[in-house]
Amino acid sequence: MIIAGLFVILVLALFITIRQIQQSLFSTFYRITGSTTGAVWFSSLVYLPGTFIHELSHLVFAIATLHEVVAFNLIPHTKQRGEKMEIHMGSITYYPKDPLRGFIVGVAPFLVGIVSLYILFITRPYVVGDWWSMALWAYGVFVIASTMFTSPSDLKDVPIVTLFIAAIALAMYFLVPETFVIIGSWISESPLIPFVAQVNWYLSFALGGNILLYICLQSLIRVYESLRSRG
Repeated sequence: MIIAGLFVILVLALFITIRQIQQSLFSTFYRITGSTTGAVWFSSLVYLPGTFIHELSHLVFAIATLHEVVAFNLIPHTKQRGEKMEIHMGSITYYPKDPLRGFIVGVAPFLVGIVSLYILFITRPYVVGDWWSMALWAYGVFVIASTMFTSPSDLKDVPIVTLFIAAIALAMYFLVPETFVIIGSWISESPLIPFVAQVNWYLSFALGGNILLYICLQSLIRVYESLRSRG
């Protein structure tokens, strides 16, 4: 329960902070370059591999669930929301079918991100001792864990599907209560718990990396503003 609880906390922490940090990254590059286009491209390059996996996940799952895909875009762009300018590293447009399939497409990057972290988990022993491989491996963990979260618009079907699943679980609890005992026993004996514990380390690493990046960006902005005021 502790491992599962920590997983939920880390996921929520990354989900809440990642967009603010990406926005800060964009603002920093914008102040330095003075160009919206340049700032968008520079900030997007930091997370580019993860963005590719994120949008490709949406695309593959949209096609697999028989959605009609209208547009697929990996070119970063900005959107004005009120007084704020938001950066979007990629996008996919499709005609929605039903809440269940919309839910599957919406959470696809998160599911693929978890699988990708598992692949990195099993390949870790092969990169130990080689600094370049270790750096590339760490960067992979950072960008995948930082970009596997869906946007609020992708989660519009989550409440409906969650209520549906909760209703089924509640019915099973009263009609077939031993099912939960079997599931609990299977989870405790499966390699799922050790894997989630390892994923928690990866999520912690990504969260720490993003916080460190944010601190560096804020420091860079202060130095830049100080130098510009002196000039």
